[in-house]
Amino acid sequence: MLPFPAEPLRAGTGDHASRRGSRERIRGACCRVLIGLLMVGCRTSGSAPGLATLMENPSAGRTTLISSAKPDDGPTTISSSKNRQAAVSGRIETPDWTDDDLASRIESIAGIDSKPANATAETTQVESLVDRALFHVAQEQVRADDPANIVRNSALPDPFQDSPRPLRLEMPSEIPGASAPQILLPETNDEHPEARQAAIALLFPPPPAPRTLPASVERPMTLEELEDLAMQNSPLIVQAYAGITMSQGTTIQAGVYPNPVVGYEADTVGSFFTRNYQGTYLSQLVKTGGKLGLSRAISNMDQMNSQLAYRRTQLEVRRQVRAGYYNVLVANEANRINEALLRFTNQVYSIMVERLKRGAQAPYEPAQLRTLVAQANMALVQSQNRYRSAWKQLAVATGIPQMRPAPLVGRADMNVPNLDFEALLSRVLNVHPDIEASRNFEEQSKLNLRLQHKVPIPDVTVAGAFQNDFTTPGFQRTSYNVQVSVPVPIFDRNVGGIRSAEGKVQLSAQQLAVTQNQLTNQLADAFERYQTGRFQAEYYRTQMLPDLARAYHGVYERHIQQPDLVAFGDIIVAQQSLANGISLYIGSLLQQWVAATDISNLTQLEDFQELYSLPTASSAPGSIEVPQAPSMEGGNP
Repeated sequence: MLPFPAEPLRAGTGDHASRRGSRERIRGACCRVLIGLLMVGCRTSGSAPGLATLMENPSAGRTTLISSAKPDDGPTTISSSKNRQAAVSGRIETPDWTDDDLASRIESIAGIDSKPANATAETTQVESLVDRALFHVAQEQVRADDPANIVRNSALPDPFQDSPRPLRLEMPSEIPGASAPQILLPETNDEHPEARQAAIALLFPPPPAPRTLPASVERPMTLEELEDLAMQNSPLIVQAYAGITMSQGTTIQAGVYPNPVVGYEADTVGSFFTRNYQGTYLSQLVKTGGKLGLSRAISNMDQMNSQLAYRRTQLEVRRQVRAGYYNVLVANEANRINEALLRFTNQVYSIMVERLKRGAQAPYEPAQLRTLVAQANMALVQSQNRYRSAWKQLAVATGIPQMRPAPLVGRADMNVPNLDFEALLSRVLNVHPDIEASRNFEEQSKLNLRLQHKVPIPDVTVAGAFQNDFTTPGFQRTSYNVQVSVPVPIFDRNVGGIRSAEGKVQLSAQQLAVTQNQLTNQLADAFERYQTGRFQAEYYRTQMLPDLARAYHGVYERHIQQPDLVAFGDIIVAQQSLANGISLYIGSLLQQWVAATDISNLTQLEDFQELYSLPTASSAPGSIEVPQAPSMEGGNP
């Protein structure tokens, strides 16, 4: 391909003589271009003259090597060997063009203005480009004589290696794949197409068929069945129930009276060579001020909180099962879509390879599509790995890690309701166990403050002893002792305990507001993810993906019908846009369902289907709804 500048070459100001000198140099370049075109066009006929002969006198008088294009046809772009062959396939026998005509023709091709100018720099650039094109013509001729070397670059020296070429593209060697050889195919030969067909088959083999997940032999499972399995097998449920048992024992123990003390006592034994006093004693601590009742009430609050924690754990396990369930559904939907996208991309790639065999596409175009085939294949592999991982996580959530994959009842693309935030918030602040736990914490702190005020009230210790008096031989009798004691609260009046309890009451008084704020934040985050995912998923499903599919069909059909107007790169862009849209759609589905499970956990839904019976915001101000898609019936893509 002749690497013309992206912008037309513009000549500067100057006199007519400088322009004439430029035109003389352009005439020589013109003839060299036509020589190159002749070499390419005559290779198929076998009558090409020697290159050296044609180069001896490149601009002698009026040239007879002209293309079939007329000067009034407008600018011509020499973009491929097919175009070059067409340009010289019908030479005109009447050489009506002068050297100036040819120079004007080259100026038109290169985009140089024809008004007087000092075009020395521009003309030098044109000559360099023409020499470059002629060098590549020679390379192509050498490769045509050596069909076995179709996939390797020619070893011809580059005469322009050290010359400045601002338009030459040099890819840095640090880029992976930068050293890959260019794709070179034999020229099209209708009589002997075997070499070209063999080279295309070698370079562009058929793409592999999509790999699918093995079919499951298990029966389909519903979300309710999975939740029941989790309630029966999850170790988190067992732990939460054990917490209730622990708190029950603590509550019982907190209200139990202290045990009495019973012992044997012997006094002044041996003082008069007798046994003196022998007997038993009993002592009992009497709790005063209602301390035992307050202690039991405080522990009872812990027991109530453990029951709330058990309920919270149950719903959290349900949330994990629901999240795993919809993760599997979304991964399965991604597998289905990515497998279809890979089949579709394989189809487009195979069509382009077939068109390459017929000479309608350039070799680099199927190569570019092959990278998209690889990307679609990688997306399928990623979604399959995600499915396996999601199922393992779902199995762990049910408490049966070894559970084998099974089909799930339901679809990831089911519609979800447009919920009302205020109604959700009202339900959360009324039924969430953290709200009741905060109230219990405040009540428990008040009971503890009452207990700390009772602590300085002395507990009474009562003791009694029954003894036999053996001090006087022959006069044995029974005696008893009574002892009552109380601590005197002079130094320790529990001032620190009371102060600490007062601070705890102040802290607990704000715990309800803190919990309400936390739950509001959690609901706001889940609701934002839910609404965004719901809106995006519905928009992609009903409008964006259909539009991308229509655009792809339209671009493809127009490229096949009018390749000069719709470039092959537009197909690549359409393919990438479709693949990117599918990826974003799958991400929106996952975001929607994960947020829905979070909302069901915050609103304490025992049955996930209750989500569809919650108040909606379809008529509320500021509600988000996807606009109606325009009708496409009767239209052309």
